[in-house]
Amino acid sequence: MRRQKRKMTEFLVLAVVLSLTACSGKTTEAEMETQSESTTEAEFAGIIDVKTDWKATFEAVLMKERGVKPDHYEELGSGIYQVYVEKDGKVIPYAIVDSTTGEYHG
Repeated sequence: MRRQKRKMTEFLVLAVVLSLTACSGKTTEAEMETQSESTTEAEFAGIIDVKTDWKATFEAVLMKERGVKPDHYEELGSGIYQVYVEKDGKVIPYAIVDSTTGEYHG
C-alpha cells in the first residue's frame, strides 16, 4: 500500500513538473489562448486494465473519449509515458499514462 501511494505521488509530481515545464513566461496572447483551448480539450483521466496490451487499451479509450489516436509515446521512466497526438497539423503532448497502474490523465 505504501509503495502504491509513493508511485501515485511520483506520478502526480511528474505531471505537475511536465505541466509547468510546458509553460513559458514569454507566451503571446494568441499562444496563451491556443494553450488554454488545448488544455480544456485534453482534461480527462481514468484507469485502464494493464493485464493485457495497455497501449491498445489506452488507444481505444483515447479514440472513444477524445477522438484522437497517439502519434507516439515517450518513456519518462518508471513505466510512465508521455503520449503525443497530432492536432491542427502539430504533434503535441496530450496525456500521461502509467503502464504499471493503468492510471492516465490529460
